[in-house]
Amino acid sequence: MIKVKEKSVISKRADGKECEDGLFVSDDFICVVDGVTSKGKWTWDGHTSGYYAKELVLKAMEKLPADITGEKAVEFLNQAIADGYTPERREEALHNSDEKVQANVIIYSAYRNQIWSFGDCQCIINGKIFAHEKKFDIILSNMRALYLELERICGKTEEELISHDTGREFILPILKKESLLENSESEYDIVNLNGFEINTDKLIKYYLLEGDEVVLASDGYPELKTTLKESERKLAEILDKDPLCYKDYLSTKGLKEGNASFDDRTYISFTV
Repeated sequence: MIKVKEKSVISKRADGKECEDGLFVSDDFICVVDGVTSKGKWTWDGHTSGYYAKELVLKAMEKLPADITGEKAVEFLNQAIADGYTPERREEALHNSDEKVQANVIIYSAYRNQIWSFGDCQCIINGKIFAHEKKFDIILSNMRALYLELERICGKTEEELISHDTGREFILPILKKESLLENSESEYDIVNLNGFEINTDKLIKYYLLEGDEVVLASDGYPELKTTLKESERKLAEILDKDPLCYKDYLSTKGLKEGNASFDDRTYISFTV
């Protein structure tokens, strides 16, 4: 029996719109889904590709069989994204990979009493954190931090860089190529759902015991804590000290002018 303690989904935008994170809760599953930030130009039913991916996954979770295995679950959700492409857009995305519809998920299965991680969402199990950071993102976050530091040395203010993030622009051409590494055997492998071929060997499983305390979250929390209040407090502290996210917490993106955070964020804590 799942006992949910806290849950929250918050958009990075101050108006709360176009949130690319989502949360699904039922008697059988808990799923945090993080639609990958769009780097292309297409919109999907008037939304970003990340928002569209999130909506496709949430709808598919409603049909997920309770006794499904982790491998079959990510295949099922990946097919839901595949079905979200029109034939024309699917063909175009094959040749223009930054237009793919992509999502990361972390799922708790009550039937299996397991957590399934596919991508860079986070979890805490009995106080121990598992962040699932990508090597690709760590490298690009350092590249962006270096570029922004050089910009500061050349005289640009943090306010100017928040308004126009030249560090993000610097790494964007490489970010647009990240899908070339999706579900590959490279040490820089990118794991996510994309509606094309995925490697279920990349699925990470955690086996739980009755009474275990669990937190599932997207990567919108720089330092995930065992309570929502503490996770939010730490995020606020980082954004106050380092809104560009290039000194205290390194990221591929920082706080945009007019936004409430650098990324959408989802949090749920529960006991199994």
